[in-house]
Order: sequence, then structure tokens, then C-alpha cells
Amino acid sequence: MRSIPSIRAAALLSTVAVCVSAHADISSSFAAGLEGWTGQGGTVTHIAGGYLRQQDTQATWMSVTAPAGYLGDLSAYLGGTVSFDAINLNGVAADLISGPVFGTVTISGAGGSASRVLTGAGTGQPAPGAGWTHFEAPLDAADWNGNLAGALAGVTSLTVTLESNNDIVEINGFDNFSLIAVVPEPSTWALSGAGLALLGALARRRASRASTPAIQ
Repeated sequence: MRSIPSIRAAALLSTVAVCVSAHADISSSFAAGLEGWTGQGGTVTHIAGGYLRQQDTQATWMSVTAPAGYLGDLSAYLGGTVSFDAINLNGVAADLISGPVFGTVTISGAGGSASRVLTGAGTGQPAPGAGWTHFEAPLDAADWNGNLAGALAGVTSLTVTLESNNDIVEINGFDNFSLIAVVPEPSTWALSGAGLALLGALARRRASRASTPAIQ
């Protein structure tokens, strides 16, 4: 039977583990495949270099939709960041001016929906010959159109617009999409340290008991 101190230590570490695991970052590197991402308005293929390639095939906005790993209760990410990398693959300058424009992230859920254009270099769309460009924005409700908190409370869909031209010409690369959680508060790390210290003390106590000869 475990002692009261050991039970308390286990409970303490369990609380910390739940806190930390709930804030784990979610990312897609496309190292081995499309990782469940799908495309609309254009064909998506996996490129051996480790990224998603989308080619426009329809007279509509092309976008990609995130897999199941980005659905559900993502409230813990409110206040964090969302980001991805992109590249212009066919050398045609971006000229799309009507929304949703390239880089628009739309999050929909039972509690509402929210969208925002992630900013990058220049116009915010990948320029010809610019190489990979990083796009990033905070998951701050004040900077999003709609109800971001409500959307994150029960995400049912997350899409990224990759349309960058008025005509059916663009081919864009997409990589390293990430939802980054808020950095844990110092109090969380202090709680974790306290739990580890308590377990260490209990371990030393058990070792001391084990080395003490029994009284005959």
C-alpha cells in the first residue's frame, strides 16, 4: 500500500502532466507524406523534399484542410501562435486582391468561426524566386475576425488559403504548419519541480529503509 506522501506526489505530478500535455504543440512537417491534409480547388501532392505541393486546377480559391489532429478542443492554444512556410513554385507573381487572399487561416467550430491573414514578406504572398517564406500570427482574439475563442473551443474545420493569382496558374508549396501553445507559466514549472523533488525524497527514504537491517 502506498503511503500518503507518495500518493500526494503522484497526484501532483499527474496534475502537472495534464497541464503540460494539454499544451503540446501540433505541427505538420510532411516528412513522409501529406499527413492527412486534403486540398480544395487544386490538386495536392507530397514532394520528396518534405512538403505539400498544390497546383490550381479550378476557377475557384484553392486551399488545404487540416487533418483530425487539429480538431476538437484547442482552447489551450488561445494566446499562442499559428504559422507555416510557403514557396512560389511556378515563378508567376501573385496578383490576387480579393479575399480570401493567400495565407488566410480559417478556424470553424461549434462556438463560431474566425479567420485571419497570416503575414509574410512583401505583399504577404510568396514572391517568385524568394524561396521559402515564413508566415506567422498570434492566436489573439483581438486580431482575428469572428469568434476565435468560440472556434477553438471545439474546432470542426481548419483551412489555409493558398490561392495567390486571379487566373488558374499558381503552384505553391506548403510546409511546417504549426499551432504553438502558450509558454507555461513559471508557477507550472515550479509545481513540476516540487513534484519531482518530493518523489526524489520518497525514493531516498525507501532506499534508506531498504539498507537498514531488520530488528530480530
